[in-house]
Amino acid sequence: MEQELISLLSLSQPQRAIFLSPFPRIDFPPLPHLTPETAEFAFAYHNNIFQWNIMRICGNSTISFCITKITKSLFNRSDHYQEILKIIMLSDKVLACYAIYLGIYIDNRMCDHLIDCDHANSFKVWVYGYQQSFGSLVCEQFVESLMQPLINSLYGLDLKNNKDIVDLINYYFKVLS
Repeated sequence: MEQELISLLSLSQPQRAIFLSPFPRIDFPPLPHLTPETAEFAFAYHNNIFQWNIMRICGNSTISFCITKITKSLFNRSDHYQEILKIIMLSDKVLACYAIYLGIYIDNRMCDHLIDCDHANSFKVWVYGYQQSFGSLVCEQFVESLMQPLINSLYGLDLKNNKDIVDLINYYFKVLS
């Protein structure tokens, strides 16, 4: 089932998207910090694929840690349920939509040796840069504030029903062709 979800959520990597959450946009930390330039320092010295991968892995680790913290609070749900929630939240489609929502796209003009930079990986690298700029605590609080509303909505669903999951994610992220 987990593999099905991964395939399902990876199918439609969006090129553009609009964030349609019923929740208000969360400006934490203050709005000026929510710019793609936060991560630019990382590319001043590291414009090769090896460093890119390190930053992507570190950013993914931070995002994963934040999601785990949120799902651990779902104490009346099984570990299996929490793991499936985590797979959904770490899917390329979801992370790419968050990147587009924040206006983050680190393209190969900033990373000379990178050919195919996608939105999901841009978000991971941006989280790494954000953490380096503002510290782990501020970064984690910000990432949690982004993830919490969607996790809260997914929490009420039967995760065996792929259609419900996709419908909910499409409700949050309207993908435009």
